[in-house]
Amino acid sequence: MVLVYHCFRVPRTGYVSEAIVRVTGSLWCGVDLFFALSGFLITTILIRTHDQHGRYKNFIARRSLRIFPLFYAWLAIFYICAPWIGVNDMHGMGLAAPWAWTYTFNWFIAKIGGYPADPVIDHIWSLAVEEQFYLVWPVLVFLCKPRWIGWLAGGGVLTAWGIKLAMWAGGSPWEVIHTQTYTRMDGLLAGGLVAWLRIYHWESWVVRNALLWALVLSASGLLALGAWHGHLWPAEQTAVLATLFYSVFFAALLAFCVRGGATMDRLRPLLDNDLVRWIAKLSYGIYLSHWILWRWFAAAPDAWNSVWWQKGIAVVSLSVLVSFLLYRLLEVPFLRMKRFF
Repeated sequence: MVLVYHCFRVPRTGYVSEAIVRVTGSLWCGVDLFFALSGFLITTILIRTHDQHGRYKNFIARRSLRIFPLFYAWLAIFYICAPWIGVNDMHGMGLAAPWAWTYTFNWFIAKIGGYPADPVIDHIWSLAVEEQFYLVWPVLVFLCKPRWIGWLAGGGVLTAWGIKLAMWAGGSPWEVIHTQTYTRMDGLLAGGLVAWLRIYHWESWVVRNALLWALVLSASGLLALGAWHGHLWPAEQTAVLATLFYSVFFAALLAFCVRGGATMDRLRPLLDNDLVRWIAKLSYGIYLSHWILWRWFAAAPDAWNSVWWQKGIAVVSLSVLVSFLLYRLLEVPFLRMKRFF
């Protein structure tokens, strides 16, 4: 979703293209889907390892082996190649470097009051949010009795909503509200809440109906917000209000997908196969590399930029190829070390 949002820039030449732009311009919500999935998967692991010896150390070690090698290799390549890929503000990228290297790039956005003038590595704010969150969330989960984890997650969601709305009412820039851990933890915690419900309360009639109502009401809120603004692009109100609804919508949708049923049984061959699993393995590398590759193509001769779909397909294809090479040459050796933890 984020790949389409970033790479397929459709020129507005008529009603059809305008309709396509309104759809593709709303696909930034792929980050919210990612947060819900991440919160669900990681919280499931944390709950299942709750009583194991060395649980926090093992969690941090395994996650570091999965996340850090590729990220730091990619960041090094970016800063080496920046002058040749169309980066216009090398001074700004230099100022951002300490924040990028320490997974605090979202704090840099808060410091300057918005995205940098040259947004070539802006997308790593979501990785910073995730890493900051997973330094604290496992500690809280392991200190908490399992039966209270869901209440902790639910309280965290409400807290994030309160902070988000208070900052919006106080006039904070939407880019800052959109990128901080304390305002975006609602999606991660909503996914964690679903993980807790699945383990402890999955057969409850009350839970099933609550999730159904959550799905319906959040979808209705998104439709109303889209009708109000005419779009769901990341902007002033939509970046704040839409994330409230998305955190609930994707968590509830995830719950129904996990629960299964006749519909999901029919869709399972499309969602659970070797191709999907292969893409999932490469998704981290694709997310890291695609935006820089798009900028590289944007800096190429005008012939490339005149055909939007050609450039989009080229960037996606090259992102997959680069990610595959990085996965085989860099990620796999480190992933094999996870067996020690």
